[in-house]
Amino acid sequence: VQLRRIKAELANLPFSAQPGEGEEGRLQEQLLKQRKVILARSKRTIDDKIAALHAKIDMIRVQLQGQEQQVKLLRDIEGTTAKLPRNDPDYRLRLLDAQKARYQTANAIENLKAEEQVAINELKQAQSDWQRFVEERNGELMEKEVQLRNEWEKVREEILKARRVHELVSLRAPQKAIVLKMAERSIGSIIQQAEPFITLVPFNSNIEVEVDIGSKDIGRIRTGDSVRIKLDAFPFQRHDTLPGKVRVISEDSFQRNNQDIMGRTPSERVPADDFYRARITLLSTQLRNAPEGFRLLPGMKVRAEIKVGRRSVISYFLYPVIRALDESLREP
Repeated sequence: VQLRRIKAELANLPFSAQPGEGEEGRLQEQLLKQRKVILARSKRTIDDKIAALHAKIDMIRVQLQGQEQQVKLLRDIEGTTAKLPRNDPDYRLRLLDAQKARYQTANAIENLKAEEQVAINELKQAQSDWQRFVEERNGELMEKEVQLRNEWEKVREEILKARRVHELVSLRAPQKAIVLKMAERSIGSIIQQAEPFITLVPFNSNIEVEVDIGSKDIGRIRTGDSVRIKLDAFPFQRHDTLPGKVRVISEDSFQRNNQDIMGRTPSERVPADDFYRARITLLSTQLRNAPEGFRLLPGMKVRAEIKVGRRSVISYFLYPVIRALDESLREP
């Protein structure tokens, strides 16, 4: 606000407090009005002094004109007196009186010229004083403006630094989401580059199902295969299943550690050998007899039944027999 007031004062422009500037804006507006009153008062004082000096110079010049005419007249009188007969007893006295009067008038003219020069010098001094006053005032304002600009730049840099520090110490999710996983780190520890710290799942994102497929079953699964999804939290006998399709299958296999196997029921466990990972796109998220406010949440446990084709009933009896005969007749 102060910087804006100084700019307006330097440019001789009107200034008024803006909405939101509060008491500071009103004080700066009153200060500018007061400074303009002081400036106008100083200007009137200088103008009155300059006007008085102009009047004094004009009066002196008028007096000079009268004195110069009187000198001419006295010279004529002196010349006429000098032509009188020298044997006249008053000749000498008259000539001295005429010369005395002329000398006095000439001296008065010199005094008037000196007074005129003094008045002219005072006039120039008054004009230069006003000019100096204006220049010093504008110089002080510009110096104050530069100082305020430097302070503003320092404050702005401090604000930027504070915002940067706040950005570095504060993490804000780009949108509304659920925290799916957080890295286990102690206070003061350092997160390595490209290391996940917090895993978020946006509310409005499309939820996919991630399933593990044993290596013995991967040969029959293709992208686009139909899938039935059974949610552990909502038994399919009451709430039905969710339809889906295989969207992508990993190009390489993974190995399961002991922690992945522990906590699973025997029917859910996959042998501790290599497995593949697939992602399934849900074609619908609506369940039958679902409670009010139901929605799928990240981390829900599911079972996926992938339809890979048809199989005859007799194969269920023949394939175990064929495998037993084939593997039992091997040499050690």
